[in-house]
Amino acid sequence: MKKYSKLLLCFILCLTVVISVCPVHAEAIAKTNVTWEQQADVLYISGTGDMVVDFEYITEIPWYSIRNEISKIVIGEGITSISDSAFADFRLVREVQFPNSLRVIGPAAFITCTSLETLVLPYKITRIEDGAFVNCESMTSITIPGSITEIAEDAFYNCYNVSIIGVNGTYAKEYAKEHNIPFSAGIGPSEEILVRVDGEYVNFDQPPAIVNDRTLVPVRAIFESMGIEVSWNASSRTVTATRGNTSISLAIDSNIINKTVYGVASTVEIDVPAQIIGDRTMVPARAVAQSFGASVNWDGETRTVIIQD
Repeated sequence: MKKYSKLLLCFILCLTVVISVCPVHAEAIAKTNVTWEQQADVLYISGTGDMVVDFEYITEIPWYSIRNEISKIVIGEGITSISDSAFADFRLVREVQFPNSLRVIGPAAFITCTSLETLVLPYKITRIEDGAFVNCESMTSITIPGSITEIAEDAFYNCYNVSIIGVNGTYAKEYAKEHNIPFSAGIGPSEEILVRVDGEYVNFDQPPAIVNDRTLVPVRAIFESMGIEVSWNASSRTVTATRGNTSISLAIDSNIINKTVYGVASTVEIDVPAQIIGDRTMVPARAVAQSFGASVNWDGETRTVIIQD
């Protein structure tokens, strides 16, 4: 812990020097994949995918110059991560609105946002990285869902009054205990069934459903997340999926998976047939994932299907 503290203090000192003495370089090549707009005291950030804010100095970030005019930041739906130091030194910001698409809060993303008080992170977020909320000294609570699997040691350094609101039996509770941060079970698991493949949450255009105690998921999204090619035969209402030397086919309303491995055919009987729900072909997650050799587990605390491919 001493090593982390020393490194962090060096980082903060360097950051302070950069902010105070480094001029804005007009010739620097600005690299960002998001757009921004100021409306009164609110900063709106829009875009898709992982946020890229690639400038030599934080003073060159386009919205940095208005940091003392902003009390609220709204990060648009579709953004999946917040970049390193994206909102560093926004000392008057009291509120941040996160999108449901968010997965990662990057290093020092909100360092020295000294007026932040409470934060609610969305379901499906998985990581809070190094120094994300360092020196957010006014923060009293942060709501962390059960989807979180990693929080950096120094994520809340110098946040002396922070407490964590979360779900019992999850990583957030373990982290709070290890770091002597007060914890309360103030939220329940996601109402939506979540599916995680090799640590990454799968986005569905239609949510998974539980039918007869089995989780059904949209077929194309689950297969593509595993790198499996999928095709649909409308006349026979059959899904075919192929990866390497393994191929399976499954007809709507059928309880039989036809499987071929290295040319050898076999069948697997399943409890719940593939079916069409809300114009989407839904298949049993466990059965189809295991057909391609993946391990499948169910986390009841967070209502998450965990697939290791």
